[in-house]
Amino acid sequence: MPLTADATTEILLAAVAALQHQARAANQRALVIAAGNPAWSRSLAEHLWSPVPAGQRLWLGENPDQPDQLPPQRAGQLLGQERQLVIVDAHEGFSPDAFAAISGTLVGGGLMLVRVPPLADWPGQTAANPYAGDDSRFIRHLIRHIQQDPAPLLIQEPDRLRPSAHPYPTSAPRQAVSPCRSRDQQETVAALLELANQPSPRPLVITADRGRGKSAALGIAAARLLQQRPGYRIGVCAPRPAACTALFERARALLPGATAARNQLAYHGGFLQFLAADALLAQQPSLDLLLIDEAAALPVAMLENLLRAYPRIAFASTVHGYEGTGRGFTLRFARVLDRLAPGWRSLQLAQPIRWEAGDPLEQFVFDALLMNAEPAEPGPAVTPADCRFVELDRDGLIDSPAYLRQLFGLLVLAHYRTRPEDLYRLLDAPDLRLFALEQAGQPLAVAVVGHEGGFDAATAEAIYRGRRRPRGHLLAQSLAFHAGVPDAARYQYGRILRIGVHPLLQRRGLGSVLLDNLIQALEREASLDAIGASFSAGAELLAFWQRAGLQPVRIGLTREHTSGQPSLLVLKPLNKAGQSVFERARQRLEQHWPALHEGALRDLDPALVRQLDLPVTSPVERELNSADQEDIDSFVNGERGYEVCAWPIEKLIARMRENPDIFERLEAVDQQLLMHKVVDKCDWPTLCRTFKLDGQKAARRQVRQAVRRAWQQWQEEP
Repeated sequence: MPLTADATTEILLAAVAALQHQARAANQRALVIAAGNPAWSRSLAEHLWSPVPAGQRLWLGENPDQPDQLPPQRAGQLLGQERQLVIVDAHEGFSPDAFAAISGTLVGGGLMLVRVPPLADWPGQTAANPYAGDDSRFIRHLIRHIQQDPAPLLIQEPDRLRPSAHPYPTSAPRQAVSPCRSRDQQETVAALLELANQPSPRPLVITADRGRGKSAALGIAAARLLQQRPGYRIGVCAPRPAACTALFERARALLPGATAARNQLAYHGGFLQFLAADALLAQQPSLDLLLIDEAAALPVAMLENLLRAYPRIAFASTVHGYEGTGRGFTLRFARVLDRLAPGWRSLQLAQPIRWEAGDPLEQFVFDALLMNAEPAEPGPAVTPADCRFVELDRDGLIDSPAYLRQLFGLLVLAHYRTRPEDLYRLLDAPDLRLFALEQAGQPLAVAVVGHEGGFDAATAEAIYRGRRRPRGHLLAQSLAFHAGVPDAARYQYGRILRIGVHPLLQRRGLGSVLLDNLIQALEREASLDAIGASFSAGAELLAFWQRAGLQPVRIGLTREHTSGQPSLLVLKPLNKAGQSVFERARQRLEQHWPALHEGALRDLDPALVRQLDLPVTSPVERELNSADQEDIDSFVNGERGYEVCAWPIEKLIARMRENPDIFERLEAVDQQLLMHKVVDKCDWPTLCRTFKLDGQKAARRQVRQAVRRAWQQWQEEP
C-alpha cells in the first residue's frame, strides 16, 4: 500500500526532489541530513525508499530486517557496487569507516539521506560514543561540519530547512573510449601499455583518490597485453589478494575465453597472477610486467627490492581512501625512485568514474572525516631545538579544527592504515593521550599513547590462561599470554600506539626528542609501571626504540602480510613492578631464542638478529622449575601454542632422554615425533611430510598429544 504524506512531509519531500533534480543534471550526488527523533526521520526515509527499485537502494544501520539493508560492519562488502539511494541510520551509532565506504557506491545523480538525532542532543547520547559515556568529541566535530558545510540540505524536525548552496553545474559528455570510463583512465592504460613496450623501461607511479578507476585501469591494460602478446606473463602484487579484486574482475570481463583459478587468469599461454610480496622476493619468478596495487601499504624497503628485481614495474596507490592513504608513500618512495630509476614517470587520475568532479558528497566525506588532512608545511631548517614539547587537550582540539587537521595529517602521512575510525578513536577513546612537538603553534611530530592493564587478579589469571582477550590491551595480554608472565595484566602500561614525524623532517632527531620527552613526562607521574610499543620488526626501527631505553621482550611468530616481518614488543620499566615484568619476559625471550632462531624465525633479517643481541645457545640449566611446569601444563591443555612453550618442552625431553628407560617407554611414533620437532627443531611443513600428516593443524595436534603423554610419563616417575 503506498505511503501517504502529510502537508509538512510533502514540503520536505519536494525540497529533496528539487535538490536531486539539480544533482542529476550535474551528474553529482545530493546529501540530505535529517536531524530529529527516529520515528520522524524514518517516515521521511520510507517515502524516499519505496519508489526506488530493489538492488538500487541501500539502508545502512543496525539490526537490518529487509533486503537492501546492511549493518555497518558489512559496508566493505559493497565496494565496486552501485546504488541510486543510500540511507544511513546514525541513531544507533555512527561508523566513520562504513560511512566513507558506502558513500563510494552512490552514483552521480544519486541521493544520500543521513538520519541523525537532534544536533543538540546527539553528542550526549549513549550510542554516539562507543568508547565512553561522556559527550562525544567526534560527534561534536561532525556536527560542526554539518553546520558549516553549505552543500548538504539540512532538515531539522519538524520542518526547518537549510537549503543546499552547492552550485551544481551542468555536466558535459565524457570524452573516453570504451572500456575506459574517463580520459584519465584512458591515459593510464596507454601509459601501462607503453611501459610494457619500452626497450628501456621507466617505472610508472599511479596515484588516485578512491573511485577514479585506478585498479580497473590496471585490469584493462593487463587484458589488452594478454590479448596482444600470447604467452605474456603479468604478476600482480598487493598487501592482500582482496585488494586486487577490481583489477581481476575488469580483466576477466575483457577476456571471456580466459581460464580463471584462484588469484590467477590464464589466457593464450600467458597469465595474470597474484603473488605476495615476500613470495615474489623469495622466488623471483620470471615476469614480463609487475603491477603493484595499493603500494603504499607495503614497506618502502620491500618496494625497493621489488624495483631492483623487476624494472618493468608499475606502482599504484590510493591517495585518499577509507582503508588508508598513500600520500606518505609518494613522499618517501620518490627518493628511492630518484636514486634507482631516474626518469620514472608519475600519473594521477583526478576524474571520478561514477560522478563528476567537484561532487559535494565526496568533499563532505573528505572534510568531515579528515581524509584529506594535511600537516603544516615546515620551515626549511627546523631542528629539535626549535620545537616545544606539549601534551594536547582533546577538548581543545575540537575548538581548533585547523590544528586537528594538521595533527591528523601527520598520523595519516606516517601510517598507511590510518582510517576514518582512527579519528573517532583519537578523539573519544578513554585512557588515550596525545603528545606533540610544535613550532610556532603548528604540530610537526605527534605521539599517541594508550593506558593498558590494571586488571584484577582473577581477570589477569584468565588472560594468562588465554581465556580472556580484552580488546585494547595488547601489551598486558601479550606479556601475560605470549611472554608467559602470569601476573603481567595486573600492572599498568603506557603503550605508544603511533609516532608520526613530518616526512620532510625525518632523520633530524624529532622522533627521538619526542619519545624522550614523552617518557620523561610519564615517569614523573608515577602512575605507570612500564612503557612499551609493538611494531613490525626491523633493525633500524628497533634501534630507534632502543636509544630511548625500550628493549625487546617478545618476538611474534607469524609474519605480517604487509612487511613480511614478525611483530616486536619492546618495554621500558618505570618502577620495581615494571622491572619484575620486564626481567621475567626478557629472561623467557632469551631462553626461547635459540629454539626460535633455529626454527620458526630461522630466516629473520641478520641485521635485526644482531640488533636484538640475544644469546645463541640455550642455558645449561635443565631443571624444570614451577614456571616451566605451568608452561607445559598450559600447552598440553591447549591453552598455549608450541612455540611459546618450546623451551620448557625442550628441557622436559632432554631430561627424559638422560634416562633412556623413561623415554623409551613412550610409543615409537611419539619418540620419533618428539625427536624431530623438539630435538631437531624440524619445521611444521617438513614434519607434515615426514609423518604424512594432513596439514599443520594435524601436526600440532599430534605433537601436543605426544608431549601430553611424555609429561604424564615424567610425572609418574618417583
